[in-house]
Amino acid sequence: MGMFKAPYALIAVLCGVGLVAQAGINANLGESLGHPLRAALASFLTGTCVLIPPAVASGASLNTEAIPEICRLLKYDKKDLLMFCGGPLGAFFVASGVLLSPLVGFAMFFVAVVTGQLLMSLLYDKTGFYHTEEQPVGTLQCVGVLLAIGGAVMFQGEQLINSKGASAEFTIVGVVAGALLIIQSSFNKRLSKILRSPWRGAFISFVVGALALLLASVIETVVSKRPISIHEVKNTKWWMWSGGPIGAAVLGLAFILVPGKIGFVLTFASVVLGELVGGLVLDHEQQCW
Repeated sequence: MGMFKAPYALIAVLCGVGLVAQAGINANLGESLGHPLRAALASFLTGTCVLIPPAVASGASLNTEAIPEICRLLKYDKKDLLMFCGGPLGAFFVASGVLLSPLVGFAMFFVAVVTGQLLMSLLYDKTGFYHTEEQPVGTLQCVGVLLAIGGAVMFQGEQLINSKGASAEFTIVGVVAGALLIIQSSFNKRLSKILRSPWRGAFISFVVGALALLLASVIETVVSKRPISIHEVKNTKWWMWSGGPIGAAVLGLAFILVPGKIGFVLTFASVVLGELVGGLVLDHEQQCW
């Protein structure tokens, strides 16, 4: 790796650590607010606020270029409606992290996430799904993915052995959450291209995700008959509200800035390394949360 790429690779590693930290922070907020969905909603709302300035400052005029382009595309290809689904997929990942990480351990959850990311990346290369280019996938690529998954499991081996009796169902949800992150990135990439701004694409994704979580939170509140109280909000600590800004920063750096400098493959590998290291450290220090 050249010296020019090293700082960007380090940023990507820190983004992976940030994803783990976000899960830990949101888990604490969910405990304070009474339900994981409420923490996920708060995370998306604060992240949306952080993305407003770069979204406003970047890109072409929505009225003159972006909106007519969206209308034209939707008229001829309804499949492009999928580009607005990145937000709900991200919401599912955040909510899964809030719910599952404390139950199965951060190491177990992020090994499952990495597994899902690797498998879905392989599927994307094979099929060229949703405006992505097909890439040759042969025996070596498949073996490489299996070795990477095995390496992730070995990397977190002790933590996995000592995990809190994680069930197969929870592990499968983690794999699905990781796979959905890859799908989300393709949807957001398409939306960002049409809006002429990756920051606007990220902003729209956060807004749609927040709306999906708001609906889910309202349903949960009605079913449980336990509305959130002002006392619960006041009892939270300031750092519990930093999950959203961290998520927005990770999205901006790991999926917008860094890939343009060092390529997606090295970025993805660096993010995965950060996730694994972060999960290992956070499980070790979990008593501090």
